[in-house]
Amino acid sequence: MIEGFDEGVVGMKVGETKTLTIPPEKAYGLPKAEMISAYDIIENVSAKENTFPKLFNISLEEFEGTYGPGHNKSDTVVYPGTNINITVQNISDRVSLSYDLKEGFQIFSQNAPWNMTVVKIDAKNITIKPSVKKNDVIQFQLDKFQKTPWTSTVIGVTDDNITLRHNAIPETKVQSMYDNMIVRFNETKFTIDENHELAGKRLIFNVTVVSIETEKAQNATK
Repeated sequence: MIEGFDEGVVGMKVGETKTLTIPPEKAYGLPKAEMISAYDIIENVSAKENTFPKLFNISLEEFEGTYGPGHNKSDTVVYPGTNINITVQNISDRVSLSYDLKEGFQIFSQNAPWNMTVVKIDAKNITIKPSVKKNDVIQFQLDKFQKTPWTSTVIGVTDDNITLRHNAIPETKVQSMYDNMIVRFNETKFTIDENHELAGKRLIFNVTVVSIETEKAQNATK
């Protein structure tokens, strides 16, 4: 229980009723500014090309933890959460892998708000670029298991930037994989508040004691 509740019932007798008024400092605390993140409703994100090596290596332990044991050279596996095929080039204590992609291929990732297009491949590198156009409506990933409760509309695309408008929703409480959070929009920004929903609030309880178990009785039941 919160500190103020524990303190408030001290000395009460069975059958007694009492109203407890508990300040925030002895309840769920005051809101912490560092737990509130603010974002502009109009946002620019990069649309620039991204280049990465065609070949890469990981440990055998990491490979088998992701794809399972029993693989051989030339086997093809699918990169988790995407439609990307990967070919095994060599297996020892390290596993050498290569991306099996072609120019024009649309890369899907379950954690990405849009697809990526393969625009260039050479002997060493692969280059990709966001595949998005004006008026597309997308959703970002809030955490590993769910997307944001709001949508975002693409309002402009250049070679360097994608301009988004995050679409306002009423104040919404969201259960994330870590804790509850509250999303609030105004005309120019939106915030994600990870403080407890009762932070900063004075709480009032009507408490009736129906029984009291002594420490001796508690120990006897263990």
